Amino acid sequence: MPRTRPTASSRQGAPCPCLPVEGRLTRYRWRLQSPAVHAGDGAGPQHERPIGECTVARLPLGREPAQAQNLEQAERRQRVLEVAAQLGDRDGFEHVQMTEIAKASGVAVGTLYRYFPSKAKLFEILLYEHLWHFAASWEVRDHADPIADIGEHMVMLTRRILARPRLAVAMIQCANTAYFSYSEAEIAQQQHPLITRILEVSGHHDDVDSHHDRAQLVVYAWWSVLIAIANNATSVERGEAQIKMAVRLILGPCRCGQDDQLGSVT
Repeated sequence: MPRTRPTASSRQGAPCPCLPVEGRLTRYRWRLQSPAVHAGDGAGPQHERPIGECTVARLPLGREPAQAQNLEQAERRQRVLEVAAQLGDRDGFEHVQMTEIAKASGVAVGTLYRYFPSKAKLFEILLYEHLWHFAASWEVRDHADPIADIGEHMVMLTRRILARPRLAVAMIQCANTAYFSYSEAEIAQQQHPLITRILEVSGHHDDVDSHHDRAQLVVYAWWSVLIAIANNATSVERGEAQIKMAVRLILGPCRCGQDDQLGSVT
């Protein structure tokens, strides 16, 4: 069944089953499976072989990570992220402990929880750090085929995230679980650096809603393919081809100056 985001009424009225109950620790279990394998000559039943599980703990809503107030705090926070990435890549989400991260980072456990209220939040932030750093390093320059350039960069981002498979699974799962608790404004803020870069490369620097919607659709399509690759639902090669195809299908008509049929969604 496809996931749907909770509506405003579900957030304000009766509790939405997608969201953690206030004051209660909620766990979401993910089960990664390999592609189905047919027994014998293919006439028999399919068997799915589990390749990993990840239980993502969510703390109650409302706890926001503290922000670094000076250079020393920023360096301490960055050190924690680097250590968490190393341990997550080595051991996987399930086997990484916050106390271990604190010790290896040289910070107190209380300090660690100030910046990252939960292990799930820490790995979620790791993913967005990847996105923001990538967007910042994406140089906007004249290109004979801007759409191809965007496709290549989205593939490059995919490869960087998947370069460390265990870490990639942890980051993707934590970010995907947390998505249900965010408002539209919070989601827009997380996507803003990447969407801004896509708009700049495609040659749209204005505030036309349809241009922004197309760039956001590119991000949504890319995210879906990234999940599929991480979950072995598609191969890396096919996924990369799908990302490039999605970019061209979504941005192509807009770039070529054809009539915009997407419009603004209100």
